[in-house]
Amino acid sequence: LAARALAAGAVSARKAARDDLLKMAVARRADDPRKIVQRSVAKALFLKPSPRDKVEGILTGSLDGVDRKLLYPAIRELLKNEDSAARGKVGAIYGKLTDQDLQALMPDIIAATAKMAPSNTMFADGIRLAGLDLISKRRVSEGMQLCVDVIEPDRWGMGRRIDKCLAYLSRYGGNARGLVPALRNLRASVVKRDRKGAANPSVAAIDKLIADIQADTNPPKVQTVAEFIRNPAKP
Repeated sequence: LAARALAAGAVSARKAARDDLLKMAVARRADDPRKIVQRSVAKALFLKPSPRDKVEGILTGSLDGVDRKLLYPAIRELLKNEDSAARGKVGAIYGKLTDQDLQALMPDIIAATAKMAPSNTMFADGIRLAGLDLISKRRVSEGMQLCVDVIEPDRWGMGRRIDKCLAYLSRYGGNARGLVPALRNLRASVVKRDRKGAANPSVAAIDKLIADIQADTNPPKVQTVAEFIRNPAKP
């Protein structure tokens, strides 16, 4: 309640609380092994306003002037939170991160994209899809396999993931040629599992992506994470 009150307060109160909240995000408490305090901090800092909840996180709109020595550890800790709802709040500021920020945080973003938070899993896809969007815009090569892995056709909610994952993979063009067999396996799985069979719109999207990948003779340049950290590519 205190964290929420700070987020909903006057501009001066929000700014005054910012650094203390970032420090709280990395604090360890023996009486809070599930890091419930961290979840409240994540909301206060990064909450997106909605029709039901019009409060905006203190850092959601801008990261200008924020001490990176406090911001980076806070983001790293939140991206490891076991609660998907807490972890997912960080995605609100992915688009605000600078090249320098991404050089420092890209490994953490990739880790949070690759491995789903173990609890509150109905919210798990948000941060992973936000990560794929960011990674694929920068054409970090490790993102190609992740675009396929995150679809997870046997897990609930595949329909909310598949089209976005395919769109993100399409940004790599012909670089994704090695994933064509995996895409064909995905197609077979969708046809088998969905009552619409081959009429599922995602099947046509997979077919189009495979054709586009195979036809691309001049794919865009990609970078590994290590190369990106040395010289970040523009989106």
